[in-house]
Amino acid sequence: MYVRHDLLAIADLNRALTINPESTNTILVRAQAQTLMGNYYAAIDDCAHLIELDSNDVTAYAKRAFCFLYTKQTMAALVFFTKAINKNPQQTADVYFARGYCYHVTNAFQQALDDYNKAISLDPNYTDAYLNIGNCNYALRNFEKSFEAYAIAERLQPVNSTIYYARGFNYIETGEPNKAYIEWRKALALDNTYVQEYLDQYCGKK
Repeated sequence: MYVRHDLLAIADLNRALTINPESTNTILVRAQAQTLMGNYYAAIDDCAHLIELDSNDVTAYAKRAFCFLYTKQTMAALVFFTKAINKNPQQTADVYFARGYCYHVTNAFQQALDDYNKAISLDPNYTDAYLNIGNCNYALRNFEKSFEAYAIAERLQPVNSTIYYARGFNYIETGEPNKAYIEWRKALALDNTYVQEYLDQYCGKK
C-alpha cells in the first residue's frame, strides 16, 4: 500500500512539537511541508506562530506572504512582503517580484515597477520581471519602455507566448495592427489559444 511521505513527515513533525512546542526549526519545517502539500492556511498559521515566538523572523514573514498570495489574499500578502523587506532589505529576487506583483494587480504600477527593477538587479535573467515591466508600462501608456522590456524578455525566453500576446496590444495602441497580427500569430503558434479572439477582433480573420 502506498503511503504519502509528506503526510508521514507532518505526523512526525506534529509529534516533535508535542515534545517541544516552541521549536522554531520544527515549526518552520512543518510550514514548508504544509506549503508543498498545498495546505496554505495551515502554513499561514505556522508562520504566525513563528512570528509570535520571534517578531524578527524575516523568513516567517516572507513565507506567510507567499501563502497569502497563493490563496489570493493579495493585500495581506503585500503587507507581509513589506514587513519582510522592511526588517531585512536583503531579500531574494522572488520576494521583490512577488511584492511587485501585489502592487501590479492593485494598479499601483510605479511601486510595482520599482520592485520588478529590484528583482532584475538581483537576477538579470528574470524573464517574468521584464514581462511585467512591459505590462506596467503598457498600463501607464509608456509604450516605448514597454517595447524595450518585451524585447529583453524575448531574448531571454523566445518561446514564451505571453510576450508576443502582450506586445501585440502595444502595437494596437501605437496604431500598428499589422505588427500586432504578426505578434499574435507567433503567440498562436506557441499554443496560446486566447489570442485568437484578438486576432479576429483587431486584425480580421486572415
